[in-house]
Amino acid sequence: MMGKIGIYEFLLMPKTSQLGYLQEHGEFIANSIRNGRRYQLHQLHDFFVEIELKTNGFQTFIICLPFKKAKRLEPYLDQLDYNDWM
Repeated sequence: MMGKIGIYEFLLMPKTSQLGYLQEHGEFIANSIRNGRRYQLHQLHDFFVEIELKTNGFQTFIICLPFKKAKRLEPYLDQLDYNDWM
């Protein structure tokens, strides 16, 4: 079992390990649909992970995009509860 990791350690993990770690240690924040694509935002320790869900027939492809910059939160601002962060 891994302890707290940073964004760079997360990036070095295989995709399946990223998803497992995110499921165990992360917190779901919000959903978003932009340009016909579905996204989920999760908070993980001191950074965020945006998951892009792509469906091609019967398969779902998942792309994990970790980030720290607040500007990347803009698509989710109307869904965030800031009281949870204070």
